This record gives sequence, structure tokens and C-alpha cells, in this order.
Amino acid sequence: MISARQVKAARALLGWSERDLAARAGIDEAEIAAIEAADKPLIAPAHLAATLVRTFAAAGLDFLGDHGETGVRLRRRKLADGLRPSELNSAHDG
Repeated sequence: MISARQVKAARALLGWSERDLAARAGIDEAEIAAIEAADKPLIAPAHLAATLVRTFAAAGLDFLGDHGETGVRLRRRKLADGLRPSELNSAHDG
């Protein structure tokens, strides 16, 4: 379950407007505004909450809600396999 505050925080972390989120999630902008204005956990419709979570997850966010912790955070990025920055040099140029 996510809350209106988490939706607002997620948008802020990504620098998205309500219009940006609506376009990416395929949800009407007025519906986003109504969700955020409610300022309570999203209960119904469940598909709407799931769509928002998927949209934010695809953008690199994690929702917190376990062990008494609630919020949203940017996902930690794993270092890609390959060269480390200290190993880069002109010998690797194509």
C-alpha cells in the first residue's frame, strides 16, 4: 500500500510534475491530483496503486513500508560488470 505523501515524495525525487507522472503511468492527471489531495493510504482501486508503484519502480524508486518504516527512496545502483572508472583509458577507445 502506498500513501499520497509517498506519491508526492516519489514525484519530487524524480523531478516529475503531476502531468509527467500521468503520462508515464497512463493515468488521467486529475486522478493523480485527487490521489495526492486525499493524503491517506491508497486502498482502492488497487490496480491504480499497483500502476503507480510499477511506474515509479521502473524509474528507479523503492517504496518503504516494512518494519514500521514508510517512505520512498532512490534505488541503490549496482556497479555494472566491466571496467571500473580507474581502469578507463584511451586504450579502450573504439
